[in-house]
Amino acid sequence: QVARQLADTNRDRAIALLADALDEARRIDTSDADRPRALIGVANALFAMDRTRAWELVGEAAGAANSSGGYSGEDSQLVLKLSTPGINSMRVNSAENFDLPSIFRTLTKDDYHRAAGLARNFEADSPRATALISVAQALLSDK
Repeated sequence: QVARQLADTNRDRAIALLADALDEARRIDTSDADRPRALIGVANALFAMDRTRAWELVGEAAGAANSSGGYSGEDSQLVLKLSTPGINSMRVNSAENFDLPSIFRTLTKDDYHRAAGLARNFEADSPRATALISVAQALLSDK
């Protein structure tokens, strides 16, 4: 979100921030479902600044999803915990920018055929269906 806000005023800093985020995403174990989530999050933020690189990252995320177990493509959450001696609090928020529907809606508007082909790269039924349904929804919403 910070990179998106910086994009208008300091594009170079925004891209550097996303490069750091990408480095961190790639440090996540290949079998962890958080790796494709993180790659999708970076691709979502990067798309407005560098479409080519964003497309590549979604392809990388598909490969990461195929290597990880339990990735559905639409279950991202941000969990905030606060623990003190007198208070224990936890809040769970959805994180749409880390899910497949948000990036595939964007990709479909850019190039429908390429987005549909990329969606088919997911081997597991759940992320493949999520991506293909997102492509279809983006097409139908434009009509």
